[in-house]
Amino acid sequence: MLTSSATVLLKYDLPYCYLSRIGSSFVELTMGYNLRNTTMAEICTASRRDNQEAWCCSWQEMTLG
Repeated sequence: MLTSSATVLLKYDLPYCYLSRIGSSFVELTMGYNLRNTTMAEICTASRRDNQEAWCCSWQEMTLG
C-alpha cells in the first residue's frame, strides 16, 4: 500500500513501526514514513477520498483565518 502512493518517499528512508503504548489489555502500534512536500489542495483531495472532508475544511478555516 505504501509503494502505491505517490506521496510516500521510500527511496531514502524506510517506514518505521514500534509499540508506542502497552496497556494491560491492549497495545498501540505506531507506523510512520516520510512524505514528499504536498500542497493543501492535495491534502484536501486525499481527505475527501477518505471521507474526511469535514476535518479538512475545519483545518483550512483554522489555518487561513
